[in-house]
This record gives sequence, C-alpha cells and structure tokens, in this order.
Amino acid sequence: MNHWKKKLIPFVAITLTILFLTATAMAGREHISGIVVVSDRGVTIETAHGIYWVKGADLAAVAGQPVSLTGEVTETDRGRVITVEADAKPTPPPLSAPTNLRVVEEK
Repeated sequence: MNHWKKKLIPFVAITLTILFLTATAMAGREHISGIVVVSDRGVTIETAHGIYWVKGADLAAVAGQPVSLTGEVTETDRGRVITVEADAKPTPPPLSAPTNLRVVEEK
C-alpha cells in the first residue's frame, strides 16, 4: 500500500496544479453580446446581464448596433470592464428566429 501512496501523491499534486493554472488562465475571460452605446463618458455594451465598459477597441462607428466580443472582464469602481482582445472584431450576434410570425390555416 505504501508503494501506491508514493505514486499517488505526486500524481494528485500535479493534477491539482494543472487544474489551478488552467482555471486561473481562463478566469475573467468572457464572450459577451449586446448593443454598443456611446456617451460622453465612454463606450459601453449593454447586455442582458448588465453593462460592460469597453477598453481596447474603438466601437464608436458601430454605435447602436449589436456586437459580440471576447475579452478579459474585470470589476472596477466604474463597473464591469471588458478589455477586448487585439484580434477581436465586433460581429453581429447570430440571427434568431422571428417572433412575430403566426400560423394561418389553409382553406
């Protein structure tokens, strides 16, 4: 039994270290979709989950339009801030099915 313990302890330690490093690397990175709002205080994305201040991307040209962005999200005294990844580009979110259609019976 001692033989297994000697092999198990390093394995568990390495596994936990890898899990911790992976979780730390991914913490704060999010993909958000919402509407771009430009004000005199800056650029924000209004989502279903709240407002994100935008840092690292100039989205003034797409004000009022839906976008999807990926970046590092941090909490500040101002609120949530998303620092957009350098290669990220705003793109419209996927189209959803129309909600104002109704079924009409055939005669």
